[in-house]
Amino acid sequence: MHKVVISSLFSGGLIPLTSLFLFGMSACTDTKGTATDSSETCKAPIAEAGEDMVVGLSQPVFLNASNSQWCSDYDDNVVFIWAFVSVPPQSAVTEDSLSANRTIAAMSPQFTPDVTGDYVISLQVSDGLSVSDADFVVVEVVAGDAPPVADCGGEGGSYQGDMGQLVTLDGSGSSDPEGDDLTYAWTLTPPNCSDLSSEDLYNEGTSTPSFVPDCSGVYVTTLTVSDGNHWSDPVICSVDVGSENRIPVADAGKTMDFGGCAGNPTQLNGYGSYDADGDRLTYSWALVSAPTDSAVTDGNFSDVSSPNPEFTWDVVGRYTFQLQVHDGQAWSAPDLVDLTIGDIANNVRPIANAGDSVDIEATANCQSTSYSAECADCAPFTVMLDGSASSDFDGDMLNFSWDEPTGVMSIANPQAALTPASIPTQVVNANLSFEVTLTVSDCQQSDDDKTTINYTCVSN
Repeated sequence: MHKVVISSLFSGGLIPLTSLFLFGMSACTDTKGTATDSSETCKAPIAEAGEDMVVGLSQPVFLNASNSQWCSDYDDNVVFIWAFVSVPPQSAVTEDSLSANRTIAAMSPQFTPDVTGDYVISLQVSDGLSVSDADFVVVEVVAGDAPPVADCGGEGGSYQGDMGQLVTLDGSGSSDPEGDDLTYAWTLTPPNCSDLSSEDLYNEGTSTPSFVPDCSGVYVTTLTVSDGNHWSDPVICSVDVGSENRIPVADAGKTMDFGGCAGNPTQLNGYGSYDADGDRLTYSWALVSAPTDSAVTDGNFSDVSSPNPEFTWDVVGRYTFQLQVHDGQAWSAPDLVDLTIGDIANNVRPIANAGDSVDIEATANCQSTSYSAECADCAPFTVMLDGSASSDFDGDMLNFSWDEPTGVMSIANPQAALTPASIPTQVVNANLSFEVTLTVSDCQQSDDDKTTINYTCVSN
């Protein structure tokens, strides 16, 4: 375990560190910033690690934190903290493999995977005063030729059109991890009033086909792309023609891999769905596919009309669900989400990582006279306990628990992966050592790791 040594005169400001953040307590007292809207109080940052992805072996992986949020008052202090929660067993990839990590430049770092498998990566954002909760992205690395990804364009997957006027679709955002040329396959499903079909798409085999709608209503288009070896999963867009009402957009939530620790029932989340007109939405969930030996049906939903229904599964494997929403006038295009349930019998014990040990040398301010010296106490310090490098091979969600048995050090949130811990005011020549234990657990197994924080208060 490496050791970081800190030596600084406390000045009430931020003291930057490499593997932790160290603050004078007075730096946080009554400190309020101004958000982008100056009428609001600055809020803690929010991490957004981006969408899950599939890439080919040895292809560079480009991460993206650009949708993260923080107060603009602290732009100069913002850093992005990426960490590998789990990597394939034979991989030698570490945080050092990430370009520009723990800097403002790490908004879009990259790394090159060295073996196939799933790489689970966490992101936290710090503005110098507080640190966000972690958000996660899964990078699936496949051997040889990875399948392409289709993108049918539109604004949120939605187009607007007028009856009798040409509507052009745009699939140019589709991509292939290896950069292979793509071929395009579009289908068109018109409303009941229309006589059109997929055969009425002009330039159907290109990235930008078009059609002329013959009545008002919602036209649903589906795009799949091929790199010559693999077809992508289909994506669905909609075209709202000749209606003042804008069609709603369904969001079935993020693809999730629960490892062996999935709850049963598990819960879906359609709260990301929206209507641009602000109309009240109704929801309709459906089961699209299930593992081969599963007997589940739509009857396994607790309520198919709920925005976040529970679903009771019966065997391990991948389940695909569809969500559509209705604004009182029109149905959205369907949105799909996959949930993968792992086998608890194959659950692997998580690995705790409590971070590097730290030596802190605080300096008290002393005033000398002809006969003596008077020294102020060393001001309180806060160190950041960082267990974010803990990992779980199965990708299971981890529970964290920090413990410092003396009680002298105060841990702000013992159940957080990354949490401040405060050392109170100390007199000159105080010499303290804190052994802090981190326990991480999944639904079945746990692991411990310790880190040591040595604190000394010296005179100047």
